[in-house]
Amino acid sequence: MKYSSLVEHVELSAQVRAAKITSLATANPELWVRQRQDMEEVLLMTPPPLGNESETVRDAFGIPLVVVGVSPQAPIFIRSSPIYVHERIVGEVEIAHSYRQILTGTLAAGLLGLLLGVLVYATILALPLRALRRSSAALKHEKQALHDSEEHYRTLFSRAMDGILLLDMEGNVVNVNDSFARMHGYSIDEMRDMSLHGFDTPGTLTQSAERLARIMAGESLEFGVEHIHKDGHIVPLEVTASAIDINGKKFTLAYHRDISEKVKNENELRVLQAELHEFSVVAQSLREREKGILARELHDELGQALTALKMDVAWIMERLPAGAEFLMGKLANMQIILNDTMISTRRISTNLRPLILDDLGLIPAVEWLVENFREHSGIDCQLAISDPCLDLPEPYATAVFRILQESLTNISKHAQASLVKISINRTNDEAQLTVRDNGRGFVSTSPRKPDSFGLMGLRERAHLIGGTIYIDSAPGRGTVIDLLIPIGRSEAGYQDFSV
Repeated sequence: MKYSSLVEHVELSAQVRAAKITSLATANPELWVRQRQDMEEVLLMTPPPLGNESETVRDAFGIPLVVVGVSPQAPIFIRSSPIYVHERIVGEVEIAHSYRQILTGTLAAGLLGLLLGVLVYATILALPLRALRRSSAALKHEKQALHDSEEHYRTLFSRAMDGILLLDMEGNVVNVNDSFARMHGYSIDEMRDMSLHGFDTPGTLTQSAERLARIMAGESLEFGVEHIHKDGHIVPLEVTASAIDINGKKFTLAYHRDISEKVKNENELRVLQAELHEFSVVAQSLREREKGILARELHDELGQALTALKMDVAWIMERLPAGAEFLMGKLANMQIILNDTMISTRRISTNLRPLILDDLGLIPAVEWLVENFREHSGIDCQLAISDPCLDLPEPYATAVFRILQESLTNISKHAQASLVKISINRTNDEAQLTVRDNGRGFVSTSPRKPDSFGLMGLRERAHLIGGTIYIDSAPGRGTVIDLLIPIGRSEAGYQDFSV
C-alpha cells in the first residue's frame, strides 16, 4: 500500500470512529467518559484492518480512556478526529500506524539494486534517500500534529466556563483550570499546592471524606458546596464529580459552577416572602380590629338609637286620640321597619365580628355559631369540646372561630351533608380543630376553580398564625378539615383582635 493511500485510510477510519463515539457521547454527555465498554465495542465493530496499528479514545484533558490494537513500532504517523457534544469538543479518536513495512521494503529494494550492479547504483541509492526524506518529513509533521493536539486540549481545559478540579485520592489538588482558579481568587500555581482543606468551609469539609470515598468507589455525584475565596468571602458552588483512571491511578474529576447569583436571588426571595407574610399578618390584624370596632358601634350606638325610636313610636301610638286610624297605621308600619332594621343591624354586626367572642370567649362563641348553623341550615351539628373552660389567646381564638365559620359556610353551600361533627382540643402547646361532614365530598387534588377561594382562605388563615391545615376528601365519603395550631410559638408580630 502506498504511503498516501495509507494516510487516507487512517484519516477516514479516525473520522468514522469519532462519529460513532460522538453519537454515544451525545446520548449521555455527563457520563460518556465512563462508558468505556461501549466505546471499546464501537472500536471493535470495525477492528483495525492493518497490522501494527492502535486506536485510542481520549477525553478533553488528553487522558486515554480506551485503547484498542497493538502498540505500533517506529516510525509512526498519527491521525485524530474530534468528538463533539452539542458543538463542543469533548475528546478525540486517535489512530497511530507504523509505516515501518514501507521503509523496510524500500531498504530491501535498495539492497537488491546494489546486487544488480553499478549500472543502476544511482537509482538504487536515490530511492532509500527519497524514502528517508519522506519519513523525516512525516515524522516532523506528526510531531507538529501531536503538539497542536496537546495545545488544542490544553486550550479547551483552560478556557472551559465551568471550574475544573482534579484531585488525588487524598484530596490534594493535582490540577485546575483558569475558571476554577478565578472563582477562588488564586493563581493556578497557588492552587496546585493546596488541598480541600485550603478552600472548603468547615461545613463542607465534614462531608468531603465521605464524598471522596463514594466517588472512588465508582459513584458519580452531584452536590452543593461552599468554598472560601482568597479574600475570605464564601463562594457557593454546584459540583458534578466522578472518578477517572490515569496510568493506573485513580483521581477525582470535578466540575464546579458558581451559583452566587442564584443563592442571592433565593435569599432575596425568602426575605420578600417573610416581609409579605408579616404584612399579611398586620393587615389581617387591622382588618379584624376595624371589623370589631364597626360591629361594636353598630351594636351599641345604632342599636340603641333604633331601640329608642321604637320606644318613641310605641309611646306615640298609646297616646293617639280615637279615630286617628291613618296615623295609627303609619306608626305600625314604622314599627315593622324599625324591627327589621334592628334585626339587620344585629346580623351585620355579628357577621363583622361576633361580640360574644370578645365578651365571653371562644367556647361560647363556637356554641352560638353551631346553634345558629343548626337553625339556618337544618343540618344536625354535633360539638365536642375537651374542656368546657378551654380558651385560647389572640390571635388564635379569632383564627379558630373564623376557620370554623368558613368551614360551616362551605358545608351549607356545597356539601349536601346531613351530619357535621366538630371537635376542639388543646394540649400544652397545640390546639386542634376538626370539622367532619358526611356530604358528597370532592377531589381534593383537583385544580381550584376560578373565583373559588374557600379552601385557599382556610389555608391562608392557618398560615398567618403559623398553623397547618389538612383537608381530606373524596367523592361520596365526605370531607375532613383538621387544623393544628402550635400555641407555644412566639406571638410576636400579632395584635389582639378584641375590642
